[in-house]
Amino acid sequence: MNSIDNVCAILALEHHKLSVDTAIEILDLSARDMSAATTRLFEEVPEPVLLEIIAQEMGYTYVNLSAAHSGLKSDSTLMTMVDPVMLRRYSALPMRDLLGRVAVVVANPTDPDLRNYLAKVFDSPQILLGSHSQIQAR
Repeated sequence: MNSIDNVCAILALEHHKLSVDTAIEILDLSARDMSAATTRLFEEVPEPVLLEIIAQEMGYTYVNLSAAHSGLKSDSTLMTMVDPVMLRRYSALPMRDLLGRVAVVVANPTDPDLRNYLAKVFDSPQILLGSHSQIQAR
């Protein structure tokens, strides 16, 4: 289990998604078997829950693109404005929110290159945190 997984386990504990005993078990297991510790963490706290916690800690909104009502919709016009290679490289997906505003779901909202690129293409887009795998699947 790498340091990112350790941080996720601690955040999950702080946000009451893991019991103290389970968090200690996972952190102890990480010293012996990183893969098993990561698997155990995700058995206890699913990826969407961890991403919600991380988004909250960073001051972003998390969007589960697999949810039936994410509050976002695809917009083919937005897709013509962006370079698909850039979207893939940075795991970014431009969409529209319910009010018609541009919202870009990204896997790493702090990436300065991505933020600079989006600022050049869109006028003040809302940046939302999403799952890398869900973004890439779109």
